[in-house]
Amino acid sequence: MFQKLLSAAVLALGLIYAAVILRALYKNKRAFDEANGSLLVTGICEFAVFAISCFGISDFLMNTLASKRFRLADDKELPPSLVVCTVVPSSIIASRLIAGSESFGLSTLLICGGAVMLGSAAGSRIVTGLDGAKIKSIMRAALIASLGFLIVKMILSSGAPGTLTELSGARLAAAAVICFFCGVLNMFGIPMKPTWTALFMIMGLSPISVLTMVLVLGALAPLSGAAGLIRAGIYQKKMAGSAVIAGSAGALLGTSLAVSIPQTLLNVILIAVMLIAIASMFKKS
Repeated sequence: MFQKLLSAAVLALGLIYAAVILRALYKNKRAFDEANGSLLVTGICEFAVFAISCFGISDFLMNTLASKRFRLADDKELPPSLVVCTVVPSSIIASRLIAGSESFGLSTLLICGGAVMLGSAAGSRIVTGLDGAKIKSIMRAALIASLGFLIVKMILSSGAPGTLTELSGARLAAAAVICFFCGVLNMFGIPMKPTWTALFMIMGLSPISVLTMVLVLGALAPLSGAAGLIRAGIYQKKMAGSAVIAGSAGALLGTSLAVSIPQTLLNVILIAVMLIAIASMFKKS
């Protein structure tokens, strides 16, 4: 029963954010019209990003690549844009996973999710005060670190997978602390899914539990941190509007598909995307 209520609460928050974002865009129509790119491009990008993200690939990484490829957002706009874009589609993904999955421990999700949300709230206050160059430096370092975590994940996955659905004691406390700092970093536009994946695999959760936890945490972070970024208004308006509409449609499609991507192929895709993202962050604007 509580699981269903939690699912409904996450979806309700996402719908509230959708209304707030669309209202803000309507009130600031001139900035929306003057934003870089076309709605066709941003719509296709956001639909694809959030459909593919349902298979565990970071929407932050994919949106970073799309933004760089089509010159949609500058260095200061990009991190808030990534957060604002993900809040509605990710809430749909998380709501459906929470309602339909029995492959994760609810207490672990609540504690780690709470830590992520606290970190995200703190991070959203910090990120709006930094200039683009500092943010880009942080993103470069963290993307490289995330690649390291992904390699650890691949090494671990070649052995026997974990079998746990719950964490307890010292492992749960350590996971909560790490999740708090992940929440802070997530507000800088830094993809945390590879880090969370490695963390939960190291701690012995089963692969299905890991995927569920990672996708749900990926929704809880922006639900906590996006409000301050929307108020600040430093985000790419066309990307945000497209994410609310086309991205949500992609999320519904992705969560409805009963397609299983082989783990080896998924790891190859993740590494390729991360390498391209790292290279794009070192490329001069």
